[in-house]
Amino acid sequence: MIKIINNNKIYDYEDKTIYDYAIKYGFEDSIVALKNNKLVDIMSYVENGDTIEFVNEKSVYSQDTLMQTGILLLLLAFKLKFPKDQLEVEYTIGDYMYLEFENNNEIHFKDLEEIRKLMDDLINQNLRIERVKVSRKEAFDIFEKEGYIQKSRLLKSLDKEEVYLYKCLDHYFGIEGFVAPYTRFLKHYKLINYFPGIALSVSNNNEFTDFKEQKALSKIFSKSKKWTDMLDIGYVGSLNEKIQDGNMHFLVSVNEAYFENQISYIADKIIYNNARLVQISGPSSSGKTTMAERLSVQLAVRGKKPIPISMDNYFVNRVDTPLDEDGNKDYESINALDLKTFNTDLMRLLEGDYVNLPIYNFITGEREYGDTYTKLDNNGIIIVEGIHGLNPKLTSLVPEKDKYKIYVSALTQLSIDCHNRISTTDMRLMRRMVRDFVQRDKSVDDTLSEWPRVHAAEYINVFPYQNEADSIIDSSLIYEINILKKYVLKLVDNYDKNGPNFTEIERLKSILNYFIEIKDDSIVPKNSILQEFIGDYHE
Repeated sequence: MIKIINNNKIYDYEDKTIYDYAIKYGFEDSIVALKNNKLVDIMSYVENGDTIEFVNEKSVYSQDTLMQTGILLLLLAFKLKFPKDQLEVEYTIGDYMYLEFENNNEIHFKDLEEIRKLMDDLINQNLRIERVKVSRKEAFDIFEKEGYIQKSRLLKSLDKEEVYLYKCLDHYFGIEGFVAPYTRFLKHYKLINYFPGIALSVSNNNEFTDFKEQKALSKIFSKSKKWTDMLDIGYVGSLNEKIQDGNMHFLVSVNEAYFENQISYIADKIIYNNARLVQISGPSSSGKTTMAERLSVQLAVRGKKPIPISMDNYFVNRVDTPLDEDGNKDYESINALDLKTFNTDLMRLLEGDYVNLPIYNFITGEREYGDTYTKLDNNGIIIVEGIHGLNPKLTSLVPEKDKYKIYVSALTQLSIDCHNRISTTDMRLMRRMVRDFVQRDKSVDDTLSEWPRVHAAEYINVFPYQNEADSIIDSSLIYEINILKKYVLKLVDNYDKNGPNFTEIERLKSILNYFIEIKDDSIVPKNSILQEFIGDYHE
């Protein structure tokens, strides 16, 4: 017997694939499924006693699978058009994935129409995209034939005897996650020529967001990529090699110095602009607190007296937190902050008064006050940080000429290989999982259950203001997932496979499997942004 969750029915067991059951029982548009609460390829075989759930097409997992399908078909089209060149997946721009040639060749506008025709032809043929398991030796042979240098380096660094690849038209692709079983599932896609590369978006319903160029973010990505390429640490395989060779101390020092140089440059600009108020914003777990602390040091070196103010300290008492439309506490809403108290404190500081600043106790869920009063003198600079840091409502009384705005996020340029990037969202999620456990007494279930709401709120409260920033800073560290790995795995060890977040935990573990663990935390400097998340962790 098998059970299908979607219609809550029991069926007789048949030796068929999940896809066969999808066709038979009316779920033919499904491209990915859960088998016993674990995300699997929809062509996986069902076993007697299995529980199957076909993933809704609007879910993150279906959207990711559709994007991976679009990437595979785009890669295949480019292989047919440019057999000697390698197309690489770079980073996201809104709902679009940006790709460019490995050898820095330009993708010209005139080539775009031919690529579209090739992709349309592949889709109309309804070709089979087969997930195949190959031996380690076979994988190396395939990677050499296809020209996948970074995939070979990654496999060499890992203890894997078998590898799963996707095959279509006798070409192989190492795509992380899952891909639709047939090309017909990519019903709607959009290609944008974005010099020197190309941007891809996919859709189930032929509705697309407008492509909006993000100049500042693109410059940060390009700058970080040049830096990682120079040190040969842009891919997980090359990073694993450095760890295996014992060369990480130097790379950690260089990485930390690179981050510090970004902060130093911004400090110079703040002084040049004669700003009195620095506003720091960024999505959850981007390192805003450490950024504010280290910027304070740089400003102090330049003769300024910074006063850091964390927006987290202005949360309303937990019992007064507003509720979202589902009746859950909405900590991401700007109304979760006591704006009246914050604005009063801010203006009093700017006017030279002594102010007793609060500290929020995340254990008790209440603001607390000590006996210390703060005053802003003539050399003082207020530094405000929080997800709403760039929201005009926070500082509407302060003239723009007195402000300097900073957007910070973990904009990692580290990729698994040439076709699979590390999501900045996943990196921030792993940071948050560890931090919430260490500092906020939250379980993994608490963090993962909150995350969809947290991330959705960023599109309302954070991302719309990023282009208002005077400076953007990349807070990611190239080695941090190698450090975070042991902490995340410890948190999810023996997690119940029937638990509400088992699917997401297994997905994160599949990413962590590519990284060689750095066991010794002493390699992480005491002032590193990573300490904001792993600090005071007790084994």
